[in-house]
Amino acid sequence: MVGRAALTTGLLLVAAAGAGAWKVHAFARANRELDIRARRCATLLAETARAAREARAHSPRPGSPAPSFTVLGLDGGTLVFRGAAEPGPVRLIFADAASSGAEPWLALIRSYRASRVHEPEAKVLILAAAGPERTREALRGVVPPWPVGVHAAEAYAAYGVLDGAAVVMVENGLVAGRRTLPIRDDELPLP
Repeated sequence: MVGRAALTTGLLLVAAAGAGAWKVHAFARANRELDIRARRCATLLAETARAAREARAHSPRPGSPAPSFTVLGLDGGTLVFRGAAEPGPVRLIFADAASSGAEPWLALIRSYRASRVHEPEAKVLILAAAGPERTREALRGVVPPWPVGVHAAEAYAAYGVLDGAAVVMVENGLVAGRRTLPIRDDELPLP
């Protein structure tokens, strides 16, 4: 009887050790997969950061000609900005808050209108990197005061706007400055 109990206990210990080894192996494999995924994510983040730095480095500086672009309008038409050939004051509002609903859009518009950057006679274009469906969904119940361009990722890249909402001021085809949105009253005037 003592031999049988010892054998049973031994078999249980071997089975438990085998199960533990299997669990350790599965855990190690899962860790390796997570490490591989983490390296891939780190590589993608590094590539994205490099692309963002390059876009900012090549974005137009004050006094340089404004890049032109053509985007799909939210109404289905085409919005064309002629860049350096565009006369008068123009304000490009990069306000891609499509995933957050209408309130962020309204806050950005109010911020712009209350700032010194706003000129009543300026042509204003609102640009969203999202598509028309997401932008319409975000703007549900809100009628923007100016034309909205969608799928505007090229315009975002051309102006180096990759990290949030901004307004770019263009005067007679030349970039006059750029401000992040929302604009606060206590910010210094434009350079």
